[in-house]
Amino acid sequence: QQSPEIAAGVHTDKKELDVGAGDQGIMFGYATDETEEAMPLTLQLAHQLNANRDACTTVKFVLDCYL
Repeated sequence: QQSPEIAAGVHTDKKELDVGAGDQGIMFGYATDETEEAMPLTLQLAHQLNANRDACTTVKFVLDCYL
């Protein structure tokens, strides 16, 4: 049965036949002991590399960041 809170947000100003479930979703996940964040080390390193790359391009010192 759908929760009243979700129903209140989904059913506003709609005909009964036009309303979807509103609370459906597919979840996928896993945990590992490779890092403190419980994420695989390769994913954590990729996130850090991308964060550093983004910081370098934001500040416009690309060469200084990678040298």
